[in-house]
Amino acid sequence: MSVICSNLIDMMVIVTFYT
Repeated sequence: MSVICSNLIDMMVIVTFYT
């Protein structure tokens, strides 16, 4: 679940930066 969490955080960061 570590990879999933990392992926989720990465996606969130990208979305936040893209917004």
